[in-house]
Amino acid sequence: MTVAQMEQPLTTTPPQQLPGGDETILIIDDEEMVRSTAARMLRRRGYTVLEAEDGESGLETFEQNEEEIRLVLLDHSMPRMSGREVLNQLRAGRSHVRIVIITGVTAGLDDFEGADELMEKPFSLQSLVGRVREILDSP
Repeated sequence: MTVAQMEQPLTTTPPQQLPGGDETILIIDDEEMVRSTAARMLRRRGYTVLEAEDGESGLETFEQNEEEIRLVLLDHSMPRMSGREVLNQLRAGRSHVRIVIITGVTAGLDDFEGADELMEKPFSLQSLVGRVREILDSP
């Protein structure tokens, strides 16, 4: 997500028509602006959002709130512990939580075995909110 995209108003869909929910979502991203902006938008739609700035704190937050968390938005490229390492640890614990990899690198879902979805940066806040709802609603 670029700063320019975050500053642009949402297009076509009025804010009151964007899908929302009451599930708990964990965002693990080292880019504070991306993380906080996505969290703010999701909170406005009714979601409970937990935030972590790196993989280690993300795993700790997940372990403390595993029963409530329904979706993890996980940045692929982070210092110290990559998104792939976090993904592997989440799946090694046999967690069935939905995991979406957020990446700025062109890749396919096959590159992130164990992830449920892949979202490429930059993305609009509108597309984020819509995809989150679709993923949570999918069987």
